[in-house]
Amino acid sequence: MVHVAAVQSVVLGVLSLALFVKSQYEFRKDQKTDHAFPPIVMDFNKLTGHAGKHAVPQGHLRPLGFQSKPRSSARVYRLFNVTEFTSKHVMKRPRTPAVFRALLNVSETASVLTDEMLKTKFGDIRVPVWEVNDSPLRFPKPSRKKLAKLIEKFDYKLWFVDGPCPEEMLSLFEIPAFLPCATSTLNYSADVLPPSIQTANLWMSSGNTPAPLQYQPDHQFRCLISGRWDLIFIDPQLKDKVAIKEPVPDVKRGYTEMDIEMINLFKYKRVKDAPWTWATIRPGDCVYIPAGKLLTTESINLREYCLSVSTYSNLQLLVTD
Repeated sequence: MVHVAAVQSVVLGVLSLALFVKSQYEFRKDQKTDHAFPPIVMDFNKLTGHAGKHAVPQGHLRPLGFQSKPRSSARVYRLFNVTEFTSKHVMKRPRTPAVFRALLNVSETASVLTDEMLKTKFGDIRVPVWEVNDSPLRFPKPSRKKLAKLIEKFDYKLWFVDGPCPEEMLSLFEIPAFLPCATSTLNYSADVLPPSIQTANLWMSSGNTPAPLQYQPDHQFRCLISGRWDLIFIDPQLKDKVAIKEPVPDVKRGYTEMDIEMINLFKYKRVKDAPWTWATIRPGDCVYIPAGKLLTTESINLREYCLSVSTYSNLQLLVTD
């Protein structure tokens, strides 16, 4: 009986120590920026001679992108030309994404966006916070946390901010000048014409942070302030191949039910048959994402800030001179 009691006390002591360590010490997230993208796709079954009906599918339990090689990269531009953009990405069907390099001068904004400044000036503002592993299909609403608390835990928690930019913070960011009436239509009233811009969304993350594969009903221009974003685009007619579900009927918004960081190809066998294109954007770059286009992003760096401008579906009104 003495030995049993001693063992029990040791077990309880180890358990208490483990709980103490978990509560007191957290592991810092990976902050490396040297990830290869798009990923190098190799068929290990052929390399090892295990090809056949019992072979493990290529890219099984790997992130999205390891199941097949990309079809191409998104088209990249050095300048924004309204006529060219309209003819190649708005009027032409299907609409395709486009990347614009160094469209914004973000050096001043990035230097201002320090943790201390954000905590001092905006620490009490509550922002929408998502957990990386919580699918919007199961958790349709984000939690709301004070910005100060978010910043304190950002390097350790699998959190990211994705939602309307607080009005108090809008002045920190430059809205792309090529969006007509961008500065005035964000504050329009009901007695004037509807604005071209619907919302200005803010993304904040720390370290490697994947976002779920999804599509939205509005066209978007996403401009990166700091960090790096790797993006995968998939055509909307391939929704069934990547297990997209719509949580609310007729809203034209959907999310995958897969874990895109570890895809089970025995369950989701058709992922490899979904062609995809890719892009990497860096500070100052902007990317146009057509409404309905399936998209997933992985942000990489110590801090990532991105301003996303959503527009009405009738984009022809937006890109007129």
